[in-house]
Amino acid sequence: MKFKKMYGAAAVAILAAGIGAFPAPAQAQTVQAARDIDIPAGSLGNAIAQLGRKTGVMIVFDPALVRGRRSAGLRGTYTPAQALDRLLAGSGFTARPDGRGGFTIARSPISQTRIPVPRAARPLAKPPTEAETDAPEKEDIVVTGFISRDAQAGLFGKQEVIDTPFSITPYTQEWFETRQARTITDVTASDPSVRSNLSASSESEQFVLRGFPLFASEVALEGLYGMLPLRRIPIEPFSKVEIFKGPNALINGVAPFGNIGGMINLVPKRAEARRTLDATIAYLSDGQFGGNIDLGGRFGADRQMGARLNAAHYAGDLALDYANRRADVASLALDYEAGGLKLTADFLYSSETIKGQDHHLTAAGGFQIPDAPDSKVNYGQPWTRTNTESKSFVLGASYEILPQTTISARYGYLEFVEEYRYMQGQIISAAGDFTSRYSLFGSASENNTGEIALRSVFRTGPIRHNFVAAATTLYIKGLGPLPFAAIPTFTNNLYDPVYVPRPAAMFTDAVAAQFHDMRHANDRKLRGIAVADTISAFNDRVLLTLGVRRQNVRMTNFDRVTGNQLNDYDESKTTYAAGLVVKPKENWSIYGSFSQGLTPGLFAPAGSANNGTVFAPFVSTQYELGSKLILGPLTASLALFRINQPFGYVQPTTNLYVLDGDSINKGIEFNVSGKPTEELTLLGGILFSDAKQKGTSGGLTDGKRPIGMPKWQFNLFGEYAPRALPGFAINANYAYTGRQFYDAGNLRPIDSWDRIDLGVRYAFEVGGNRYTARANVENATGNSYWQSASRGFLTRGAPRTVRVSLGMSF
Repeated sequence: MKFKKMYGAAAVAILAAGIGAFPAPAQAQTVQAARDIDIPAGSLGNAIAQLGRKTGVMIVFDPALVRGRRSAGLRGTYTPAQALDRLLAGSGFTARPDGRGGFTIARSPISQTRIPVPRAARPLAKPPTEAETDAPEKEDIVVTGFISRDAQAGLFGKQEVIDTPFSITPYTQEWFETRQARTITDVTASDPSVRSNLSASSESEQFVLRGFPLFASEVALEGLYGMLPLRRIPIEPFSKVEIFKGPNALINGVAPFGNIGGMINLVPKRAEARRTLDATIAYLSDGQFGGNIDLGGRFGADRQMGARLNAAHYAGDLALDYANRRADVASLALDYEAGGLKLTADFLYSSETIKGQDHHLTAAGGFQIPDAPDSKVNYGQPWTRTNTESKSFVLGASYEILPQTTISARYGYLEFVEEYRYMQGQIISAAGDFTSRYSLFGSASENNTGEIALRSVFRTGPIRHNFVAAATTLYIKGLGPLPFAAIPTFTNNLYDPVYVPRPAAMFTDAVAAQFHDMRHANDRKLRGIAVADTISAFNDRVLLTLGVRRQNVRMTNFDRVTGNQLNDYDESKTTYAAGLVVKPKENWSIYGSFSQGLTPGLFAPAGSANNGTVFAPFVSTQYELGSKLILGPLTASLALFRINQPFGYVQPTTNLYVLDGDSINKGIEFNVSGKPTEELTLLGGILFSDAKQKGTSGGLTDGKRPIGMPKWQFNLFGEYAPRALPGFAINANYAYTGRQFYDAGNLRPIDSWDRIDLGVRYAFEVGGNRYTARANVENATGNSYWQSASRGFLTRGAPRTVRVSLGMSF
């Protein structure tokens, strides 16, 4: 230990002497001068040292103080003081001027929550450098919060959220762990702009962003669509879930089915500087057990190679009566970085079987929507089942051909198959009677995607440019079985369901053979070219983004029996985006933006009489004004927006999915996250939506609210970690959603609903390893409610659900 203290003191002295050779007046001039700074991601100590060397400013710090901290890096035009503030943001450290033009690094006066964490000594892949000492026996893990301050901003790559003219919320792995999340729906449970459109026990995930639907098949993997499981996406392989709100075709491309309210992007876990050896065992009521492992490390003489492996397995009964789920997940993320070259390879496998799944309902006309049944009662049938399997990989390469100029290419491939033996129901009376139709459905997808891009940061006089040119393609080959024979229906009741024996006709060898005889059903080809530039001036206090994307959409349907082409739709559209960010202060931005989204063509959903019908592509538009503010450990944002798109819904009288007029959603969105005090962490916000229909047939429903769009949505999560009880914390989450309408005429409402979740955690040390025990109760009061009427389907909220886990870090 004495040697380590002497080593640290010597390092401080050497660093101070080496950089401090400049006389004080020269340093005073240096610290005021702005310049281009490019520091790659790495250890915080290395980042600070590089900044000192590149700017000639004396920065004094103790390497032992910042040991184990990571830096996201920095690229842009800054004064040394600004750059140092950016590097230290969220780290728990601050830079104190020394009065001579230099700085001393010290802990922030209001430090972030810290959990003492023991670490077993383990060898590094290479001898330590001056800025990287041996792993200590104990390490302070800085809890930086549930929301990251940077995000993968589509075409532009990694950007600080405060510098973007869009609404972006990036959720971190710390948030996943706090919620004991297994799916994206779990992650978004405290976002006021996002609601789930399917129940927790259903076979799939769907979301509603700013009032508009988003399917699981439209979630992107590092900006690439079509590379994730198309129904339910496991969370274990990912380090971040980024939610972009509003149309964003320019920066993120066109999603397979044209998201309007926003998009969700996932960032995979990658090997970190320290080896990762984590495991979790978990329980979910009423009888599901499982767990996951997370292994990672870097290798090679310069640790240029990295590998991260994640695997998970869960099986057992869910909180909904007679519902059972089995899920298996495995992922491997490889990377190599040296000499300006970066290679990545990501592999993902997932499979899931759900029995007795909850299913959505439609409602016939002529009566008010009945109350939702008890949230634990399964009005489906225990013998229904859904099987899905997904395999995918993405390969990427980038090379820095000139300083701050990179060319890159990526290619991805996915195979997905699903088999459904399930029920489709329609409510036929206010007493809760409904017809239940046995249904067979199967499909498969073979997806190919690719991207080539050129990214360059350069200057023209006092102006800095962040220029991007990219070409993308996504080809989705859809396959399906031959049409199944119709199976009879029967009548049941929501509040007193009758369970019947499984129909033998749904489980014959002939049916199984049809599921395995998938025929070419349709093609969906999306190709695009995009060019954009962010122009920065006045030391990045003013940022102007301009961009254009030319997109081609081609959709072809085939007869599954003969293989003959039935129809072909081929159309090109151009979408534009513009955004302006003005920063009166470094921690405060005001922005305005105009963005468009291209929808390849809405399709009639399963359960509608015209299931599978595809409508023509269209362009939606959003205008947004907003402001973002960082106050130490607190972040807040405010946005005013207007989005319009064609209005689609299932007609109760005909059960046909139709487009009728436009849906115009004007709203105000406020979000807050961070630590108002050392012991309290908050996350939440509010969404007010003034949505209207316009241009409907004969103007019959003009001015009415669109189906499934509530006026108010509110969320607030709080976690309290008292200093007097290190490692202990309690949390609570409250969610509220206002009244929605099931029909376009606003005559058939579903009630507003709210939900309370409670949780507790305790982190402790045993034998030099870290353990964290967690227990959460979702819907603690056991409320029963319809949670959504979006797209003309009724789905209900989850029953009271208990989650318990023990996380281990070795």
